[in-house]
Amino acid sequence: MIDDAIDRDRVVRSQPRPEPPRRRLDGTPRLFAFAMIGLLGIGCSRIDQTKFSPIFELASSFADATPSSLPDLRSQLAEQLCRLDQLSLTQRESEVMHLLREAEMEWMIADSCLDTYRAQSDSEEGYRLYRIACRHLDKGCYLATKALEMTTGLF
Repeated sequence: MIDDAIDRDRVVRSQPRPEPPRRRLDGTPRLFAFAMIGLLGIGCSRIDQTKFSPIFELASSFADATPSSLPDLRSQLAEQLCRLDQLSLTQRESEVMHLLREAEMEWMIADSCLDTYRAQSDSEEGYRLYRIACRHLDKGCYLATKALEMTTGLF
């Protein structure tokens, strides 16, 4: 009995193994690529630049703002952002809106520093507050530029 099993094992090992059946993949990779592109296209939302154009025009004036003009610019920006909040926004537009809200916050901090700067009698402390305000103005402008790049597709 053991001899029969050994003989059977020799016969099986001596025979060449059959190749596994090959799968046909002629159009599958191309079809998969087109399906992925289609699904990615559905998931991406476009940004309507016309919604944001008045805000970006207003945001560009923050770079040249003076301490006396900054409060008016901030109030105009807040009105524009509130108006935009009432519209239905896509996910990408919400991301742009978030960046604009961050820029608004930076400009608010700069305005607060400039208010304190104007009230300061100590020139050294006033100069320090002025530098801090300039940093926040620059950061707000950077965030607004980043938001603009997202709407134009340069991001």
